Amino acid sequence: MQQFRIESDPMTGGKDIPIHLPNRWKIFALRTRRLLVIANLCAILQGCLLIDLFGGDFSDNPSAELSTDAKKLVEKAFEGIGERRDFHTHLVGLGHEHCPAYVNPKMLSWWHPLSRIRALVYLSASGVKNEEFADREYIARLSDLIKAIPRHGKYHLLALDWYFDAHFKPRPEFTTF
Repeated sequence: MQQFRIESDPMTGGKDIPIHLPNRWKIFALRTRRLLVIANLCAILQGCLLIDLFGGDFSDNPSAELSTDAKKLVEKAFEGIGERRDFHTHLVGLGHEHCPAYVNPKMLSWWHPLSRIRALVYLSASGVKNEEFADREYIARLSDLIKAIPRHGKYHLLALDWYFDAHFKPRPEFTTF
């Protein structure tokens, strides 16, 4: 048993307190248990309806999502406004199908479960059903959403760039998309 002295802890008055360090087998068992729990969560969440619930759970036809009365209300809200412009439109991709888009590998790996779950929510919110064709499905969904808006106007795409540190060096490990 090793002992460590904690001098700044007012609770112990700076006395030596014993700290029991677990042996290697306990550490191995704990890590194995964590890995099994994470693997089970990954399997459950991969096809989980909760992801769609948090992401939006969209139907295939965006124009069918609004009732006739809701569409009239939207038209009335835009009366008197000239050409519509959306200055905050993002185009993202996973880099499949020969697309040069970048996604941090953590977002696509269950070894980083929180990042992976976040990516699944983003994909669900984007209407993506099949990751293999995510780039194509995202563009189709964005196009369908724009077409569903009467007199939709123009959309300006914003690029997402790398994260740069204080010395202006790109840091891909901190870049999400």
